[in-house]
Amino acid sequence: MEGRAQRRRQIRRDVPAGTVRLFFALWPEAGAQRALGALAQDLKRECGGRAVPRHNVHLTLIFLGNVERTRIPRLEALAAGIRGARFDLAVNCVEFWPHNRITWAGTRHCPEALRELVARLGQGLAAEGFRVDGRPYVPHITLLRNARRPTVTAAPPVINWPVTGFALVESAQRERGRVYEVVRDWPLTA
Repeated sequence: MEGRAQRRRQIRRDVPAGTVRLFFALWPEAGAQRALGALAQDLKRECGGRAVPRHNVHLTLIFLGNVERTRIPRLEALAAGIRGARFDLAVNCVEFWPHNRITWAGTRHCPEALRELVARLGQGLAAEGFRVDGRPYVPHITLLRNARRPTVTAAPPVINWPVTGFALVESAQRERGRVYEVVRDWPLTA
């Protein structure tokens, strides 16, 4: 019983009262989500660790962290003003980051439309006073956490992901772990 109470205290410290943990992301359509979820399960058998649940699979555009709930309408208005082209994302590689034991899937060639979307979001967020990571953008889809070893599967079968929009997502702590919930999404143009 004490373990559960301790977890609840940790949850409360994770996100201060009146705030939510948010990020902008690409949310996969059903076919890409199934394929990425299956890849995560295959990699788990090979590398160990904890597979990201299929319903949580996404590609982060910009992580915002803890944001006051009162700022959500401004974030929504900012995102509604972002224009970008639809594109296809070819998920064609798997990598391992040993410093945080993350196995992730990505693309050998980042589409220009993706770079532009991230840049536009970053500029708008910076103008609103949000801190934006200044490092070069590396599109990655986290598939395993706490992987025990790197994968030998450097080139999985290509997963084609037609990107037609982006979303503001909340990372909510629940009794059984984190759940990513789309707050709102916006279409990209044809």
